[in-house]
Amino acid sequence: MAATIPTYVPDTLPAGVDWQWTWSSPDFPPADVSALKFYFSGAASFSITATAGSADFSVSVANTTTADYTAGTYKWTAIATVSGIDYPADSGVMVITPSPKATGDQRSHAGIGPRLLRDRRRGLALDSQDLDGRAAEDARHLPRAGRAGAERRRAPSLRGALCPPVRERSRSPTR
Repeated sequence: MAATIPTYVPDTLPAGVDWQWTWSSPDFPPADVSALKFYFSGAASFSITATAGSADFSVSVANTTTADYTAGTYKWTAIATVSGIDYPADSGVMVITPSPKATGDQRSHAGIGPRLLRDRRRGLALDSQDLDGRAAEDARHLPRAGRAGAERRRAPSLRGALCPPVRERSRSPTR
């Protein structure tokens, strides 16, 4: 069974595999367009050139090229060149996921504990076992519902610090 090639820019694609799609627009027929490029910006920036066919444009990117793409959310814009003038032809958002073939730790810095990031800034080398242990240790110190220490602590009162206390007036008759 042959794979179906999408007729649009896919919303999600994994890095490290071949990418293919076709694109067409009644406003930009291949006969009138001298070049069509897809520009991506996000965690990194790159562009992909489409090949004109008889009725549409085809995009094909080799897995060796997509393996270098950084996972993340990218905004893309298709720019069509007609008679030497660039026109925005289409735009959207694509999510590039990590390569299914990748080995090693694919977590982003957001998934690693703050102590690990501090240690990295200090130049301390850590192995993957230490990563998991440090992240778990940091998570134990976070308050969680249903766990001892999770009750909300009240901030110290500033009452009296900003304004002096009001003295009560004596109720004795004035002279």
